This record gives sequence, C-alpha cells and structure tokens, in this order.
Amino acid sequence: MKIDLHCHTKKIKKGDPITRNVSSDIFSEKIQNADVKIVAITNHNAFDLQQYNELKDKVRENCDVWPGIELDAFGDQKKKDKPVKFHLIVVANPIEVNRFKKVVDELLEGFDVNNDSKHITEICEAFKELDILFIPHYMGKVPAISEDDLVLLRSLVPDSTKVFTETTESSIGVLVNNDFHALVGSDVRDWNDYESSMFSDLRLPVSSFEQFCMLAKRDNVVINTILNKKKSYVFPAKPHAKVTIQLRIFEDVNIIFGQKGTGKSEILNSLIDVMTGEGLKCVKYVGSQKEDGFKHLLSTSDMSADSELLSANNCEEEFKALMGWKDSSITLFSQYIKWFETRETLINSYISS
Repeated sequence: MKIDLHCHTKKIKKGDPITRNVSSDIFSEKIQNADVKIVAITNHNAFDLQQYNELKDKVRENCDVWPGIELDAFGDQKKKDKPVKFHLIVVANPIEVNRFKKVVDELLEGFDVNNDSKHITEICEAFKELDILFIPHYMGKVPAISEDDLVLLRSLVPDSTKVFTETTESSIGVLVNNDFHALVGSDVRDWNDYESSMFSDLRLPVSSFEQFCMLAKRDNVVINTILNKKKSYVFPAKPHAKVTIQLRIFEDVNIIFGQKGTGKSEILNSLIDVMTGEGLKCVKYVGSQKEDGFKHLLSTSDMSADSELLSANNCEEEFKALMGWKDSSITLFSQYIKWFETRETLINSYISS
C-alpha cells in the first residue's frame, strides 16, 4: 500500500518550481496512476483549506487525503551562534482539518514564508491539542534536523511513536532496521513526473489516520487487529509425514522461520499441494535453494541461438575464414643474424656464378 506524506500542490516559496501547481483533474489522474492510497498535502509554510477540500473530494473513491504543512523550523542546535534550520512536516488527522487550519493561521500570523522560521517548542505547543504526526527531514534530506534537536522533538511530543523521520531511498533501510520510524515522500517538484517519485510502502494496509498511528506503535495486538482484516485461510501443514499442524495463511507474503531440520521445506510443499488442490494460486520460495534458482536464470542451454530471429547476418563466410586461418612460419632472430653476417659472401657467390 503506497503512501505519500510529503506532497506539494502549490508554489509557495521563491525556490518552489511552478510545476508544483496542480489542478484537481491532474492531481486525480496522477494519484491513480501512481496507485497512492494515502497522500498528505504539505505545502511550504501554508495550508489552503479550499484546495485541500477540492482535492480530497476529487480522489475520494481512490485515495485518502490528509491535511498537513511543511514548516521552516529550528531547535536548540546552533552553528556559528545561529540556529540550525530544518524542514518539519506536520500532518493532522483529517477529522480535525478545520481546527488544524485555525492553528496554522494563528501560528503563522505575520510570518514571512521565505525568510522566517519557528522553534520546535512553539510548533509543538501550538498543535498540542490536535492528533498530529511530526516528520522532520533527516539523514540525506536537506535541510535536516540534528541529532540533538530530534531528541528534543521527541521529548516535546507526548506520544513519541508519532514522530517519524523523512529520509532518502538509500538511507531508509538502515533507519528502519535500527527501529527508527522512517519514511520517504515524493516531495514532488513536477506533477508530470509524479508516478516516478519514491513512496513509502506499507505491508499492512490501513484505512484511516487512526489505524496508521496504531500501526506506528508496533504493538502485537494492534498489528494483529490490522492483519486480521486481510483475507486468510487455515490449512493443514505437515512438517513431517506423521505430524499435521494447522496454519493460518494470509493473502500476502507469508514467511516461515525456523532452524535447519525443523521441517520448513516439508511445510511449504504440503501447503502448496493443499492450496493448489483447492484452486488457489500460490508461489513458494525456499531460501536454501536460492543459488539453484539463480543458476537457472543464468542458464542459456535452452535458448535458441539463431541470428535469423534478429534479422542479422550470420557472417558464415567470415567465420570460416577465421577458422581456416593459420600462422605464417616465423624466421628466428638467430637465422636473421646468421644471414646478416654472411650476406657479403652470398652476394659475391651470386656474382661469381
């Protein structure tokens, strides 16, 4: 399930390209083409409620739209006695969009969108009564929050699971594997290329802002609640010939973990037999057989090598010439020296004759 929590729909700041402006028709077309199911409108230092409602209504049947804003912010970190600025995305629960609009207007009253910035303490205080996600730029995204200010931000938010970090495609794997709440967004600059943007992909689909926040907690009960919304089946599986266990299989990727010799391959084989017997489509992958599969992909033994299939000259005559070519006999250097030393004698001999 693709989500985009960093999406621009208007040119606001001087550095914004005009191609960030998007009509509702183009917005709808591109969102559907990219198969994005959740998108947050996060323009720079501004929130346009009228446009938000228009875009939300346009894609209502295909995508959930959340209100948001990308703020110029700073914390306690300083460099050369000046605050280190960064971009902080704030995304609100869509059921609170009118209150969100009011808070944004009050926070940015008299604000210069091109030059001003707000301290994260002031930002968190302004939104404390709302259901909010905070997403600062981090690791690869510029301008990025510092480590110290990220710690400060987490301390200011009552529920730290609602603090994410936006990073780059090359860094997100590292962050996620180290228990960071990390994501990537389109940060779209040209709506003509929206489909080629990077998006975060949720393995468990969510249908609301509340469910997304529940998933962020990574609680087993919460995950099972969301997971159980997926269609599933209970099948008998045999780790060994005389042992049968009941396994719940979801319409998704199902992974079986276990030590060597515990019957994982047998379980997979028995499940495949049962599922295909019931007319279900499924594919298995055995980790220990990955090299066999790779070798099969590289195999060319079953490929037809016929140049006529490509309408190309097979160069038959040229290959025959090459195959019939032989090295010429080579004069040894020692023989050349011998000739050189005796050449006068040979010349005189020819003359006498």
